[in-house]
Amino acid sequence: MKKAKSKRLVIDASVARASGGVATHPQAKHCRDFLLKVSSLSYRIMMTPKIICEWNRRQSLFALRWRGAMARSNKVCGVKKSPVDEEFRNKIEDAAEQKNQIPAMRKDVHLLEAARISDQTIISLEKKVRRHFAYVAQHIDEIGDIVWVNPERVEEEKPLVWLQNGAPPEEHRKLRTWGIASSS
Repeated sequence: MKKAKSKRLVIDASVARASGGVATHPQAKHCRDFLLKVSSLSYRIMMTPKIICEWNRRQSLFALRWRGAMARSNKVCGVKKSPVDEEFRNKIEDAAEQKNQIPAMRKDVHLLEAARISDQTIISLEKKVRRHFAYVAQHIDEIGDIVWVNPERVEEEKPLVWLQNGAPPEEHRKLRTWGIASSS
């Protein structure tokens, strides 16, 4: 029997920045624990040039070492060119609930583009832009099935349990449903 490929996760630089090796702040601990769980299981990370650039600018020392260990274990998937899709970006901007949300969505649309070419799963601490994309997902089918998990929300989202269970694309985690089912 052929072994199934491990799921590729798009991990935002917000998680890399927040993770700390010995930090005791809850956000640092939650992000560190999440990254350690990713590496201890069979997950891989999707790194586009834009994501790499953001990680290089913002990652903690712990995240730098973690990413190096992932690379040495062949758990980093990359593309040579960022998957920029202007038509897709225009659709997102056109579907924005309010025009003042567009700059935040432009800043993080590369996460959606990376998710679309991998396994449709984003890990990010960005709460506001998640809300914006969840609204847009009501109007754009291409992003409705993208799963978005916040590793800081340990009580609400149980991210470590979710990883342990194979990171299934549960309906309540998908952008199209999250916008309806969640108030935060």
